Amino acid sequence: MNVNVEKIRSDVHEKIENLNLTRREKEILSYWALNLTYKQIADLLNISNKTVRTHISNIYSKLGINSKNMLLLLLLENQE
Repeated sequence: MNVNVEKIRSDVHEKIENLNLTRREKEILSYWALNLTYKQIADLLNISNKTVRTHISNIYSKLGINSKNMLLLLLLENQE
């Protein structure tokens, strides 16, 4: 199996951009999908861990999911 990581990353980014989320939620989701921790995201964006947690919770609610695994499945579905 030949995996094109850049194609997957590009497709995931495009899917994130098309979600009905705020700009900040999309930004946090992009980092979260890359497996950054809440602390790493908070440090990058100069916000608190609690703010990151709140955004992640809002993202889960808006997307109707309850785990990072479900999020990744949603973002990776239909990948070839």
